[in-house]
Amino acid sequence: MPRMSRKSSYSYHGISEVGSVWRRRGSGVMGCTVAGESEDAQRLRFQIELEFVQCLANPNYLLFLAQRGYFKEQTFINYLKYLQYWKEPEYAKYLK
Repeated sequence: MPRMSRKSSYSYHGISEVGSVWRRRGSGVMGCTVAGESEDAQRLRFQIELEFVQCLANPNYLLFLAQRGYFKEQTFINYLKYLQYWKEPEYAKYLK
């Protein structure tokens, strides 16, 4: 499985990781995981990230984030970049 290192800190929607190692799961069931994370934690991460990506499809939610300056915060921008893996077919199939 390919591995990607992330040095940034993420703390949005219940996700808080600093200097973690992320790896893609070939099965497409868990999304990216943190090394040493339990299977239950992986499932929770997948669900949280899935729900957040689906929220980003709502123009009202995007306006809410913009009005509060989230798109000016580098940490939030980094988190959005991390979520780009949802564009891959093995993950996109879970989006509604």
